[in-house]
Amino acid sequence: MNSVNPILVPFFYRSAIANLPERKREIYQYIESKEAELEKIAANEKQFMELMVEKSPFKEAADHFSLTMSTIKEIMDEAQAEIDLMIMARINRMRWINYSKTERKFQKRKNKKWTFFLFLNYFFLEQYSFKRNRYDKLYVINRNYYVLLC
Repeated sequence: MNSVNPILVPFFYRSAIANLPERKREIYQYIESKEAELEKIAANEKQFMELMVEKSPFKEAADHFSLTMSTIKEIMDEAQAEIDLMIMARINRMRWINYSKTERKFQKRKNKKWTFFLFLNYFFLEQYSFKRNRYDKLYVINRNYYVLLC
């Protein structure tokens, strides 16, 4: 496994959740939001665990989505497994490129003009609310990828 910048992990996590099938994503996000609410209410870990038993997010999700508790648990297990696989696949596809020597070459050739391309995934643009008209040098490659000329 490649080493990964910890700042990227939440991005990969949000991306993996967004790529879940709609029903799984709705259930997963519902339970996550209920757990976050309980976490805000709880003063410590013990109280959080008591709240998780009293106001079970799984039971609330079962009532909300009109499913059984066992079905909700299966869906959550499947969703978590899919999220983990998507994150690991993205981490393993990542490649870090060392441009430190290249920078020295740039300094030697000061009279040359350089253009750098930043390839952006459509999901990234949507996630961070980039606007096409904000960048006059944002070009569409295909329906999933864009190039930003820097």
